[in-house]
Amino acid sequence: MIALGSVGLNWFLFHLGGPRLKVRAFVRAESGAVHIEVAGAGRLTATVRELELRDHLVIPSSSTISRWSLPVLPNGQALPRDLAPSAFLVAEVDVKQVLAKAAGSQEVNVRAWCQRGDGKWYFSPVVRVR
Repeated sequence: MIALGSVGLNWFLFHLGGPRLKVRAFVRAESGAVHIEVAGAGRLTATVRELELRDHLVIPSSSTISRWSLPVLPNGQALPRDLAPSAFLVAEVDVKQVLAKAAGSQEVNVRAWCQRGDGKWYFSPVVRVR
């Protein structure tokens, strides 16, 4: 029983190890901007290669596509950047800029996307911008 638990724990730690990122986005009413946070969630340093805000469109076949994207610079600093396991990046995109990119729509759904150094993409939950 102890050996089985040890194998399970090692498997779990193996899959949680390495560089991982966690992306979060929400609309901040007081600043009128989409606030994006990227946090190092793994056990190793992760390289953040790109950070984007993309349109989130669901078509009837239940697949999602992006019609446009806005590149975002976290804290006004250039990418790529290394992100330690407990560190985070913060960026904001003006709501007016997002709505202008959406061709004059009154409301648009967006997601924040972050690319790790090895090419893997992480994304936030959908955020509705009005």
